[in-house]
Amino acid sequence: MSSHRIERLKEEVRQIVTEILLYEMRDPRFQHIIVTKVHLTKDLSLARIYYEKGATSESKEALQEAFEKAKGFVRRRLASQLKLRIMPQVEFYFDETSQEIQRVEELFSKL
Repeated sequence: MSSHRIERLKEEVRQIVTEILLYEMRDPRFQHIIVTKVHLTKDLSLARIYYEKGATSESKEALQEAFEKAKGFVRRRLASQLKLRIMPQVEFYFDETSQEIQRVEELFSKL
């Protein structure tokens, strides 16, 4: 599969999952979640969705547990909006990139 198509699918999955979390999930823990990036395998068998918590006070563990429970719902909603022959499995991961950036900036400011 061409890399251009995979990149386009990544962005489409990111947008759809964001909409699902904002407008279709009833669990209040998902209200301030930001989907930061999506990684798709070349054969489209797996979608790794990375998220950050916004203004929510939930712990990472509680959010991960909530995402594990919502995985099937999100995958079904994705399947109804994406027209793919094979729907990828969905996995959610907490994105710690912004925390690492903040930590590095603090280290630089101390210098």
